[in-house]
Amino acid sequence: MPRVLPPLRSHLYAPGNNLKLLGKVHLAGADAVIFDLEDAVPTNEKARARGLVAEAVRARAGQPGPAVFVRINHPSIGLAEEDIRAVVQPGLSGLRIPKVEDADTVRRVSSWVAQAEESAGVPAGSTVLVCIIESAAGVFRAYEIGAADPRVLALTYGAADLERDLDLRPGLDDLETLYVRSQLVLASRVAGVRPPIDTVFRRLDDVDGLGRSTRRNQALGFFGKSAIHPKQVATINAIYSPSEAEVAHARAVISAAEVAAAQGSGALKLDSGEFVDEAVVQRARDILRLIEQSAHPTG
Repeated sequence: MPRVLPPLRSHLYAPGNNLKLLGKVHLAGADAVIFDLEDAVPTNEKARARGLVAEAVRARAGQPGPAVFVRINHPSIGLAEEDIRAVVQPGLSGLRIPKVEDADTVRRVSSWVAQAEESAGVPAGSTVLVCIIESAAGVFRAYEIGAADPRVLALTYGAADLERDLDLRPGLDDLETLYVRSQLVLASRVAGVRPPIDTVFRRLDDVDGLGRSTRRNQALGFFGKSAIHPKQVATINAIYSPSEAEVAHARAVISAAEVAAAQGSGALKLDSGEFVDEAVVQRARDILRLIEQSAHPTG
């Protein structure tokens, strides 16, 4: 089974052919970094980038700090298996698979990962997968993709490719992708994977727009957001961090749950008179876990 990763609020991309960024992206405060071998790297740089990323992953082994992901190339262009053999090693948390349209692609990647784990001496099943939905076919099969393999941690989407595939006209309120985003939330829940991860916000200088977009998808059921620049990380982390009131409520819920368990009671009632069920207790645990992660980040 995949490793248990903490909740990941921010996922910061770094081009795989940029040695300088690969060496410092982990210092930006993101919960996860993504070394990119796909769209950010031109074709004639793919082999060089693979070597640089493999070394960057190796350098993070055993280090505190963000989870480390690599966005590999799509299996259809003949580079993905080489990417996987190079980067699956101690220091890697998982892979992002681009342009996923069916469950077979996920299972094929998972089989390559299993072979690479064995060769690298990495615990079997410890490398997780994030599947990027970037087409109508991927949205249509989102549940199948999420349920395709136990390694799947979460789904996310690529807005630019989706907009092109569906001939959408982007607007400031993101309404053109509302159905897609809702579908990913539902598919993720039914497939039993984590809530989907929000896509990147492309207007780098629009801090207010970043905040509005992030809050909209948080309200819709997303958790976490990808970023293309370090200056976006603080906004994303703040929005996906629990407020003081939420933390206080979570602690009260956990305290009530502990009292009820000690008394052999199934009834959970807070001092405020609020009755809570197991779903609320689980949400409280998630909130406190996120706070603990923020105080003591791990790799």
